[in-house]
Amino acid sequence: MSNRNEFDQTNNHTLKELIIKIFLIITIIIILLWLIPKFFLYKKSKKHEELNEKNEIVLIENSTINNVENAGIKYFKEENVPKKDNASKKITLKELQKDGLIDTVRNVDVICDNNSTYVELIKNNSDYILKTSVKCSSGNKQKTTYLGNYSYCDDNYLCERDEEKERLIKIEQEKENNINMPSTGVNEQETRELTEFSQWKNYRKTSCNRKEIKCDINNTNCLREVKIERKQEIVNNVYEEVCYSVERTREYK
Repeated sequence: MSNRNEFDQTNNHTLKELIIKIFLIITIIIILLWLIPKFFLYKKSKKHEELNEKNEIVLIENSTINNVENAGIKYFKEENVPKKDNASKKITLKELQKDGLIDTVRNVDVICDNNSTYVELIKNNSDYILKTSVKCSSGNKQKTTYLGNYSYCDDNYLCERDEEKERLIKIEQEKENNINMPSTGVNEQETRELTEFSQWKNYRKTSCNRKEIKCDINNTNCLREVKIERKQEIVNNVYEEVCYSVERTREYK
């Protein structure tokens, strides 16, 4: 009987030791899981700060090519755009950051090269071509956008052509021009008939930010429709989204 009690006590003691050991192991694992990511995040943050101090990189919020492009559009004004046809002007990411047009953001995963990331504006007849090239740890990307100085470029000197805005402006101008015209007593818009739409034509490269135009069946002021086709093409050994537009028109009989 005494031997059995001693055996039970030994088993209970061993079980308690095992539970304590398991608890300690789980606690140590939890602490390590909490500490290890913080250690690597600290090293990454420290590395980024050291690179920034050497003026080698700039960290960009969201790390998107659109951020660099938008900063470039803000930079170019009437006084600093190229004046002669085919002339160009390049501005690097370092200069954009220095001018306060793009923010430096720490503790992010993507870093971009200061000098190899840039925007270049090229004079193209009466309009401009903006080429954006980014070289970042997430990969290299390029983008081409067609810009112009239009009456609806509200915040910047240059903006993309917006055919819908141009259509609305034209309608408003026609209304103003007709204010002082004598009335004939006939609603011309109701009596005038439209032809059928032509075949799709004028297939050409365009900006990927350009919007499609589709005429409502009851909108007799809409005389043109535009469709946008998106493709992936190799440009300078890098896959880039390229867009093409095609249009069709109709007219009053």
